[in-house]
Amino acid sequence: MEVHIEQAPSLVEAGLPLAVCTAIPGNFRYPNAQIAGEYAHVGLPRRFRRDAVMAAAEFAAALDRLWAAHEAEGRPMAMTLGRFHTDPAKHGLTTVPGAFHFSLDVRAYDDAQLAELERGMGDIIADIERRRGVTFHMGPRASAVVGKMDASIRARLVEGARALGIPAMTLGSPASHDAAAFAAAGIPTAMMFVRNQNGSHNPHEAMDMEDFMRAASLLAWWLAENACA
Repeated sequence: MEVHIEQAPSLVEAGLPLAVCTAIPGNFRYPNAQIAGEYAHVGLPRRFRRDAVMAAAEFAAALDRLWAAHEAEGRPMAMTLGRFHTDPAKHGLTTVPGAFHFSLDVRAYDDAQLAELERGMGDIIADIERRRGVTFHMGPRASAVVGKMDASIRARLVEGARALGIPAMTLGSPASHDAAAFAAAGIPTAMMFVRNQNGSHNPHEAMDMEDFMRAASLLAWWLAENACA
């Protein structure tokens, strides 16, 4: 059992102090991807260009459309291009960019959805390469499976919140957590999220102690219930 601040403003938006986690997202990641085009003079006509930046911009926009389509179908996910830049040693005002560097993190709550997303990304890349004369080098790949929270523990926590009069909701985790490793090892695992303002991993995290005490009360209830069982 892990109690953690929520790392998105969903609970703040809902006006609720607590959430019971439904799942921890799996992911696939490319930390050091590149697009290879061709450096050229700024006056080169469009039909001759192999512009790595325009290819990267199109790739980002296509991924965003793919994300929007999945969310419209009720299939939550997230994509992040955390690194997104040209080579500062070679780029310039009067130079068509010949190389681009980026990282990509894609996460979702369903392993089949992740596989579908990666296939969709491959189709996008193939189309851009064909039309723009560039080559994507995705580099090393890392991944993690979805962390599935134990259904019976989740149900008991929802029941406990109701018994204690604690307003709560169920919510998928927006971030990865150590609890996912326990779930992957076959250990029954659950998480609770506490309302938190101003994001996470920064000095401005803002959790009310009253909300924390509600989480502590629910945790104590669950422990007592298990001890009695």
